[in-house]
Amino acid sequence: MDLRRIAVVAMTVMSTAGVALADSRTDRQLDEISKQLKDLANGQAELKKEIQDLKTQINTRPAPQPMTAARPQANVAVTSPIETLNNLPYTMLDDRTTGSKDARVVVLEFSDFQCGFCANYHKNAFPSVMNEYVATGKVRYGFRDFPIPSHKDELKFAQVARCADEKGRFWAAHDYFFTKLGSLNSDNVTSQMATLGLDAAELGACAAKGDKMAGISRDGSDGLRFGIRGTPAIVIGIVDKDKSVKMVRLVRGAKPFAVFKTAIDEALKLADEKTVAAK
Repeated sequence: MDLRRIAVVAMTVMSTAGVALADSRTDRQLDEISKQLKDLANGQAELKKEIQDLKTQINTRPAPQPMTAARPQANVAVTSPIETLNNLPYTMLDDRTTGSKDARVVVLEFSDFQCGFCANYHKNAFPSVMNEYVATGKVRYGFRDFPIPSHKDELKFAQVARCADEKGRFWAAHDYFFTKLGSLNSDNVTSQMATLGLDAAELGACAAKGDKMAGISRDGSDGLRFGIRGTPAIVIGIVDKDKSVKMVRLVRGAKPFAVFKTAIDEALKLADEKTVAAK
């Protein structure tokens, strides 16, 4: 057989094999397409069933009721502005206090003379606390220092106020500082005390000693022990027969007088219950 005839035979064989291979691929593709069509049909059947079930649920759902006012849910916790302190002990000192020493309840104001919120408390709630509870002998009220680090003049103010206390003029200084908030600073606070009848030079020398810092630090430590982190904070305690004090309530911030009234009344009730139980 010559080379030309061999080439023709080879080409014929290859062409036949190619057709067979193409036919084989076509058969596999058809099988795959057939399988996909069957899966699609099954999926459509399931989708139709789900749609029918949904329609049934909608048709059998009760008719909507008229809207009514929402009622509070019993299991929803409501945060109270009055926190409970579990009879935390406190040693009551006489400095910077006012009111009857026989009162069964003490109220401590942890504050900062440069604090705007403290000034709001002093303006709005403090007068009512003094009139309703301190003036009537129900409560003994005390001021305690809780200097805010960002208030750069506060330590000077606190020392000057303690020096004024030694002259029996702490509460006059207390009121004056909050009333004049923003106009006083470490440079003029001592000289301004002359308006309260205090000797500015003597007061300045007293504050310059630095011996008031230990008491300021003690107040701050007590505040931290009660969980205080900012000012104002009002801590309320009851007095036992042995004059020991147990702190029972804490109110943070310049809340309305009604909140302080509730907290103080709760403490007075606890004090009364304790008296009855002791008889």
